[in-house]
Amino acid sequence: MFAFQFTAFLSQRNLTQEKQLRENQLALLQPALSEQQELQGRQRQLRDLITIAQDVRNNRILWSNEINAMLETLPPSGNADQPDIDFDTLNLQALTPPRVDENLYEGQEAIAELSISGTVIDTEVLAQFVRALEDSPNFGVAFQNASRQEDSGFFQYSLTVGSLAGSDHEPQ
Repeated sequence: MFAFQFTAFLSQRNLTQEKQLRENQLALLQPALSEQQELQGRQRQLRDLITIAQDVRNNRILWSNEINAMLETLPPSGNADQPDIDFDTLNLQALTPPRVDENLYEGQEAIAELSISGTVIDTEVLAQFVRALEDSPNFGVAFQNASRQEDSGFFQYSLTVGSLAGSDHEPQ
């Protein structure tokens, strides 16, 4: 019986010593484990930031390209002193997610909208501009209004130009 007690005592002592050894090892490794957990947390944050950056890059709109492409549709000016058409306001808005409305832009998907208002010398110049935008594969037009200014004889106009998805000025 004494042999069993002695064996049990030795087993318990060995287990206690092993437990103490493991606790000492854990205490030694604890700073490294804490640092590893911090680094893994930081790695998750960086992955999240990379995902956001990729989403932004994939959905970006190069406004200068949009504006330049739209300006290329302007009718030529007949008078160097006074432009035939000018913009009083130009508001730009990204459409996220892109919009498809069968009542706008002939049902094509628009990625951005440019709201334009300004002055034009006559309705024929405005009609040329709208027709050029409609004929362009890059744009769709939602004409809003035009009215004659009694004092100057010019016309005030406003329209919304949709930049269409898949257009050749869209970023790759």
